[in-house]
Amino acid sequence: MDTAPTGFLAFLVFIKNSSYGVGFILSANYLGFDPHAGSILITLMIADTVVGTIRSAVVKGMPSITSSIGTRGLLSKILTLVGLISLAFAFKGIGYDPVAAIQGIVTVFILAEAYSIIGNIHSTITKKPKVEYDAMAFLVSVVKSLLEKAVGKSPAQLKK
Repeated sequence: MDTAPTGFLAFLVFIKNSSYGVGFILSANYLGFDPHAGSILITLMIADTVVGTIRSAVVKGMPSITSSIGTRGLLSKILTLVGLISLAFAFKGIGYDPVAAIQGIVTVFILAEAYSIIGNIHSTITKKPKVEYDAMAFLVSVVKSLLEKAVGKSPAQLKK
């Protein structure tokens, strides 16, 4: 049976876990992320999760809410953030200033989250199933195809 660490060990665990957040913030700052846009995106991701859960409960009934669906949704949102950070590091690594490109992608992701929230609210009010259009999956496929086109180009060619 596992027990939670106590005393000095608990303090060390807290420091270790806090360092992940500090590392993320420093990475985001180093990469030129606009902290306001990042905060807005994360807030909208949380709101979309909450509103989507409410929609599911109202339209499909409480049994439709399961931890596996919630976990899958949460992991999808985390992967979106990891993907953004990865893209920014890749741009930085090839000598391309990532700020404008990442800001553009973050802006589109913000719009996609807002679209999803509005769709969830509409579905909740009308009690009709939401017409699923996965804007995030579409955006990821667009970014992926742009990256595939960029493979084989030099950093100088990418800057044009």
